[in-house]
Amino acid sequence: MPPATILKISVWILCNPPLRLLVSCASRRPGYPVYGEIEAINPAKGIKGPDNIRINNGNLIITSHSKPFKFIGHVKDKSQKSPSLVLSVDPHTGKSTRLFYDDGKLISAASVALIFNNQLVIGQIFEPFIWLLDIQR
Repeated sequence: MPPATILKISVWILCNPPLRLLVSCASRRPGYPVYGEIEAINPAKGIKGPDNIRINNGNLIITSHSKPFKFIGHVKDKSQKSPSLVLSVDPHTGKSTRLFYDDGKLISAASVALIFNNQLVIGQIFEPFIWLLDIQR
């Protein structure tokens, strides 16, 4: 039987130690929901304004609103730029690697990122475009 096509992924972070990430996926096949669980240390510790967590090869891809006051200014007035930060975090060690940073001039207030076909795909809150960045494995 071929694997189900994933339509939606939801991640809940339970803060009871040890940190547990519960992953729920909805597929096209009725009756075939997929649930997974990753036990981890606190992978978002020290990350300001984490947003929309994705999983890639066992690591968490986390966008961050690293300058909260600039982000609030951007929410009030989208012409006020807010930095975009994308991190890859090992959920078992908590070690993070910066995949992308911009002061807001290229893409402001990144809110979601994923890795697809060796590209980092980044979306933001207000503008109608995505940012693509080639990455090396």
